[in-house]
Amino acid sequence: MKPLLLIILLLPLAACSVGGSRSASAENDRLRREVLDLNTRIQSLEREREELRVKSAGLIAYPTNPLAPEALEALPLCTSVSISTLSGLRTVDAGKTLAVMFEPRDGRDRFTQVAGSVTVSAAFLPASGAQDAAPVQTARLSPRELRDAYRSGITGTYYEVLLPAPAGYSPAGTSIALRVDLADALTGRTVTGERLIPGR
Repeated sequence: MKPLLLIILLLPLAACSVGGSRSASAENDRLRREVLDLNTRIQSLEREREELRVKSAGLIAYPTNPLAPEALEALPLCTSVSISTLSGLRTVDAGKTLAVMFEPRDGRDRFTQVAGSVTVSAAFLPASGAQDAAPVQTARLSPRELRDAYRSGITGTYYEVLLPAPAGYSPAGTSIALRVDLADALTGRTVTGERLIPGR
């Protein structure tokens, strides 16, 4: 009888422990969600602040014919460049070609079309212990060429630039460091985006 009585007495304590553990876990999950939401909000505010800063600089640079305040507030401007995770190697005409897909983003983190020139660079980084790195591949697009690089379809809306892979290039274990420098003709600023495509 004594062991049975001891088990009965311990059951409420075990239940309290399990309930308390679950409560703490739920509270931790809630706090993590709050932190994630706050970080997202901070990033959004920082993008909007950068857009406002660019607009203010534009007013100072071109004060003779400023836009109406309401139109200026609604004007989307490029504040960042995002290189798509869909960027990578393709086989074109039996050869390897690197497709770099990038998106100019405005202060609300939305795709926005731009006018200007762009320089796209790709550094092919060899695997550890392998041969020296291949020469950096670079493409420069004029404003007209940049406009022609606009794409929109089932994979989204973006600009696409094709670069040839180095001669004798082997993708095994090789990472590719991508960089896009966008010279925005509207604001006179250069906005840069970078992404590393890890080797396989």
